[in-house]
This record gives sequence, C-alpha cells and structure tokens, in this order.
Amino acid sequence: MNSKGFSLLELLVVLGVLGIALSIAALNLRPFSNPLEDAWVQTEGYLKLVRAKAMATTSAYRVEQSGNRLVAEYAARCGSPSFTPDPSLVLELPQGVNLSTGNGSPLELCFSSRGYSDRNLVLVFRKGAQERQLEVLLGGEVRRL
Repeated sequence: MNSKGFSLLELLVVLGVLGIALSIAALNLRPFSNPLEDAWVQTEGYLKLVRAKAMATTSAYRVEQSGNRLVAEYAARCGSPSFTPDPSLVLELPQGVNLSTGNGSPLELCFSSRGYSDRNLVLVFRKGAQERQLEVLLGGEVRRL
C-alpha cells in the first residue's frame, strides 16, 4: 500500500524530539541573563514592596544590608530602639553584584507608616566595570538613575 503523508506515530515522535530539544535550549539560554540588571530591578521592586507593607500595616519598616541580602524589620516608628525581623521580606542579590550607597555609609533605610523615607539615598550596583543606580527619595519614591 502506497500512502502519502505521515502517520500519527511519526508525528508524535517528531513532537517529542522537538520538545526535548527546546527544553535543552531553554536551559542553555540562562547564561544570557544579566545579574547586574536583575539585582537593579529586583531591588527596585523590593523597596516598593517594603514601602507598601509599611503603609498597609501602619508600621515603620527598616531595610538593612546583610552581606548579599536585603532584610526588612518593622517597629512602631523609625526611631524605635528595637525592630522585629519580617522573614517574608528578604531579598537575595545575585552573586557577583556589589551594592553600596552613594556616600559609602552602610545601607539602612526606614519607611514610615505614611510611606515616607527617612532620607534621600542613592544605591549603587556594580559588577565589574558596569554600574547602575537607584535613588530613594524622601517621599518614598524609588527611581532608576
């Protein structure tokens, strides 16, 4: 019998091979991500989230850098002597990215219950010769520079 076209079994085998090849290709595309850009965007979102949480809970939230992590703690107000860690608000920065403040002081930032930041602050992200900056304004806004 002379048949024109493909059988269902042949089509399924081709689709299976294509699926395996595409999944391997997707795993190999991961090195094309940029850790500096990832850290920059993730930190911007993280600071906005912490500010929103401070406003939603009417608490003060302080963000500090601990090694390659950003951690948030809360208290009644920014001037409180002790803060309680919030384990749900931790950001692990990508490996190889250095985060510092523009003036060289340690990263410590507090958002009040009204969403205001306790000071203007410029965050500098570096990886090799590349550099990106975020600015946190007194009003609590976070913007890319």
